[in-house]
Amino acid sequence: MLLLLLRSGESKHVTGRVFEASGQTLAIAEGWHRGPRCAPVADPTQLGAIVDELLAGARANAGMDGEDGHWPQNAK
Repeated sequence: MLLLLLRSGESKHVTGRVFEASGQTLAIAEGWHRGPRCAPVADPTQLGAIVDELLAGARANAGMDGEDGHWPQNAK
């Protein structure tokens, strides 16, 4: 049914959005957020440590239920 709405003129204001539509939920994904960052580096041997540092400062992944910090979903 969501697809029918999105194909109609009634939804012409809906752009650039991702929806989750399942048997239990209709939700809007709130998109990607830029997390921790660093300046580019020329030496590829530095990347391992840099990626580890970025991961340590990043928010936890969302699980299949869309909630923060539940990946994999059964690790609640």
